[in-house]
Amino acid sequence: MESRFNLRKLLILVSIFMVFTSISVFPFFFNGYFKGTMDGQIHLIRFESITDALRNLQLPRLINFMGYQNVGEAFNGMYPWISGLIFIVPKLFIREPIYALFAGFALLNFITIINTYLLVKSIILCKILYNVLPVSH
Repeated sequence: MESRFNLRKLLILVSIFMVFTSISVFPFFFNGYFKGTMDGQIHLIRFESITDALRNLQLPRLINFMGYQNVGEAFNGMYPWISGLIFIVPKLFIREPIYALFAGFALLNFITIINTYLLVKSIILCKILYNVLPVSH
């Protein structure tokens, strides 16, 4: 009985997190359009280059020849690409770039919501313990 209650509680919690994730991501991709900045275009090109390298089972090269008339820019060498994996991995499985970007943002927001929940839960628990237990300063 206890495990059913915990499973039900977990499913409700994950459902609420999914609703919050949807609310936080959908407005930015309304009508299949994403408004990006100049810096954002650089990163999207960089992520595309890294995705191509990973699809070919290679590590990304330091010089990126995608975009900007293919003259070669050192964006891959100047920005760490490991932290961009949250946007790169969906692109490995989703062919359309806008949908892959949406999945990356949704995943990032979902993880952020979970971490925020755990942090608040921890702070509340610490506050309760601090008020209950005799603590000397």
